[in-house]
Amino acid sequence: MSASDNLTQAQAFARLKVALLTLKDSGDDGFEGLAAALLGTATAIPFRLAASGSQGGQDGRAESAGGAISFEAKLYRSRLSKAIVTVKVAEILASDDPPDLWILAATVKATSQTVATLRGAFGKVETSLLVLDWPANTTLPPLALLCAMAPEVCIEFIARNAQTLVDRDALIAALDVLAHAPAFEARAAELRSDLSEPQLGLATARAANQAIYRAVFARTDEARHRLGQPLAPAARHALAPIERTQRGVLDAVLTAPPIAELVVLTGNQGCGKSWLVAQNWLAAVQPPFLIFLTAAQAVAAMQLPPAELIAQELIEQSGDIATAQRRDRWARRLNRWRRHSAETPRILIVIDGLNERARTDWAPWLSRLTSFVGSIGGRVVATCRARFYKRLDDRLPVPKRRIEIDDFTDAELNSALAAHN
Repeated sequence: MSASDNLTQAQAFARLKVALLTLKDSGDDGFEGLAAALLGTATAIPFRLAASGSQGGQDGRAESAGGAISFEAKLYRSRLSKAIVTVKVAEILASDDPPDLWILAATVKATSQTVATLRGAFGKVETSLLVLDWPANTTLPPLALLCAMAPEVCIEFIARNAQTLVDRDALIAALDVLAHAPAFEARAAELRSDLSEPQLGLATARAANQAIYRAVFARTDEARHRLGQPLAPAARHALAPIERTQRGVLDAVLTAPPIAELVVLTGNQGCGKSWLVAQNWLAAVQPPFLIFLTAAQAVAAMQLPPAELIAQELIEQSGDIATAQRRDRWARRLNRWRRHSAETPRILIVIDGLNERARTDWAPWLSRLTSFVGSIGGRVVATCRARFYKRLDDRLPVPKRRIEIDDFTDAELNSALAAHN
């Protein structure tokens, strides 16, 4: 019989709480250090503790390509003071670099009023909130859940740093009971999901971006308004996607690790260059951010540096006003992308119909755009007629890949019509 066989969940909670309270409240060897170790294990991202003194509302912080996560750790025996939390909120709001996700780890309950205050305040700087506290009368307190998700880390840290003697076997038994609780697997999966997408503000922006373009590609009137042509391959009346060799070539490019290379789709008018790009994006399991510019829109955007262009487009797509604060936030996100490689493109920028602005000197701008977008893990795709590309090809200093799109064959059109009927 194991030590946990006769232990109830309530007793397990009590044992774990007692063990946690043997730690100091701060420092690498205190509750802050434990929170950093547990969160680091759950996210596979190393957390660094802030130096003593003014910490800007962040005891610890971690950064990845997805975003910045910070936490505040509170080792309390009585209630959590709303006044203290409010001070932390003010520090985050005043920060030059607020995190994408702020975690409150506390050994006591955070009241609904405190949580509401936090959410409302953080919404102003697009910082998401995750509360890992210890409310009474709950089946599995969030903080206890985090401990049980990394039992070895929790046990070793407490055994090494407890200020008073801790019964190691009793702690092992308590965490074992929690790990076998009926709700554990589902709750643990939910918490991992919350932590695997720390940039919830970025996730919201991605969802808005996808919603906009899925709507555009599903309605000819909306596509004509935004893109200057009835580019709506997802519309109910649209022909079924035509399987073409070039589609597989483009798909291979857009699912491979991104590089600073300009992809140019060339072909005659009406051969389906733009449709091919839209169909590939729509078919992606996890489509990247999309910025689709007509030639006229691209010419108007040339005055902006690439980073500002991307920020402005994505902010406006989310329905927000491009304030200085929001532009700065996107600048920090793009800088994080630059520091972390990507397995697949994070963003796809399409410049559609270069030949429609034939007098524009495209080469310098396309080269700058391609270089920058490649540096942040993205791709640039342009479309134009084959004859126009011949004038542009030799003037592009960046690496480039040309994908020639043939005219539709009778067999391809007949196949699409048959599938449509």
